[in-house]
Amino acid sequence: MPLARNYALDVAVACRVGYSLCSEMNIDLVLVGLVLVIHLLFILWVMGGVFLVRRYPRLKWVHIGSIVYSIFIEVVPWPPCPLTVLEQMLEERAGIAAYHGTFLVHYLDLLIYPNVPLTLLVFVAVTFCTGNLLYYVFAWRNRKLRSLRSPTS
Repeated sequence: MPLARNYALDVAVACRVGYSLCSEMNIDLVLVGLVLVIHLLFILWVMGGVFLVRRYPRLKWVHIGSIVYSIFIEVVPWPPCPLTVLEQMLEERAGIAAYHGTFLVHYLDLLIYPNVPLTLLVFVAVTFCTGNLLYYVFAWRNRKLRSLRSPTS
């Protein structure tokens, strides 16, 4: 884990400079971690929110909006994801070399899919999100067909 070693070294060097810098840096590092967790939770929500929607139907439109937003943010080069921008800004404030590019490429490329082209990652993400949207379309269509077939009393 060379990233973790560099990260720890950056923190140790900054803490040697002075206590106030160390305490400020710790707050920024905590905020970086918090933004990273929120980012991962949002991705999990987009990918698996359909299971929560089955239990809590009121979340359906929030999930559909999240999916549409995710497709938009992956396909359109501007604007960048606000969570990515915030994470990069906090990393720079903490004195850590911030990554450049997208969240998906930075973390998935490093951890899971080394040397996978960005276009393939975006294609897979958009395809998965489109599949989620199609689930909602078919569920809505089936519900409409059932309501037309059922006798009204």
